[in-house]
Amino acid sequence: MGSALIRTGLERCRSLGAPFVVVLGAPDYYRRFGFEPAYLRKIGNEYGARDEFMLLELAGGTLPEQGGIAQYCKAFSLVG
Repeated sequence: MGSALIRTGLERCRSLGAPFVVVLGAPDYYRRFGFEPAYLRKIGNEYGARDEFMLLELAGGTLPEQGGIAQYCKAFSLVG
């Protein structure tokens, strides 16, 4: 069920024109969908996560070459 939800979500992101997707989760799980550690693409996060912060580029050439910091909306900081 989880895999089907992720695949459906990724297809929806593609259909909406999202250039890439980031997740904070289990690396072994998300690799099977093509995600890679975001630090390999010079993309950091505000939580200080390393291997668990992953991205999947949906459209080639859309990530900034100089890298950057992905920021979640403020609602995510309320969860804890």
